[in-house]
Amino acid sequence: MVAGIYFFIKQVNDLGKLWLELKATKIWIVIAVALLSPLAVWLRAVRWNIILPQQPDAQRKGFFSLVMIGFMANNLLPARLGEALRAVLLWKRNRFTVAQSVGSLIVERFIDTVVFAFFFSIPVFMKSSLASLHFWAILMSVVCVVVAVVMALYARFPEQIQKLIFRMVGFLPQKFSISINKIVVELISNLNWLLSFKKAFAVVSLSFLIMVPYSMMFYLLGLKIDAFGVLDSMFGIAVAAIGTAIPLAPGYMGTMHATLMYGFSLLGIAVEKAGALVLLYHSIGYVTVTVLGLICFFNTKMSFKDITKAKRDLGNLQQVNRT
Repeated sequence: MVAGIYFFIKQVNDLGKLWLELKATKIWIVIAVALLSPLAVWLRAVRWNIILPQQPDAQRKGFFSLVMIGFMANNLLPARLGEALRAVLLWKRNRFTVAQSVGSLIVERFIDTVVFAFFFSIPVFMKSSLASLHFWAILMSVVCVVVAVVMALYARFPEQIQKLIFRMVGFLPQKFSISINKIVVELISNLNWLLSFKKAFAVVSLSFLIMVPYSMMFYLLGLKIDAFGVLDSMFGIAVAAIGTAIPLAPGYMGTMHATLMYGFSLLGIAVEKAGALVLLYHSIGYVTVTVLGLICFFNTKMSFKDITKAKRDLGNLQQVNRT
């Protein structure tokens, strides 16, 4: 975090010009960006509901609040602990199993990585100023193709692939096999949406739609920057994702700032304008998500003590499985 903040400040140089750039931002843009942030969270909640498997005793409601609470916790706690909190809340409040809760988040992050790779590759191939990144764009494109092929194969041959997975874990000692097989079944159930064309289409569509609000945030904040367009916004999303993938500081402080500053320098944006864009993008989203997340948290009528107890209960998973 400290290294990222140091890099950001060192790049900006003139803090006076940075302040002038911040002041020049129109209030309607700030309001629009603040509204776009929860829209992206709502789209994530809709997609999460589709990804989660059918569970007879589970409650399929309140997903927006859970996602908002998780992002709020990421802003306040280090190491992206909000993801663990989201899994715990889904388990305790909505009665999905632990493996289903954790597995759904793994699938979600995996899909997001592929979409971010797409948003990275398109502007790199289409903008000459990003020609130095062609190798990484080609690599990410190959990853996207491989993932698409694997998903298509699973949708076409689910039983065969499941048998292969069970053979891979079949070498484990007999005393663990029952518990492990149960967990594997629950984890794999988060891929059931691939077996329905409508659900698969919805998940893929929503995964790209989720990126639209973030892209619009960058686009609106970059209106005062000459020649800043849609491709630059797409590249900004991908670079920001790289910064948030480093799970160290609360709210991705420092890491996001440093990676975005480097990315915008490749686009040739003046450092003061780039610095203002980075600060506004991070701070508006941070405040909006944190405030709404706290409101959702207190509306759940759940205390921090309850969350601590729930997290301790995760450690008793093995005993629960035996029972």
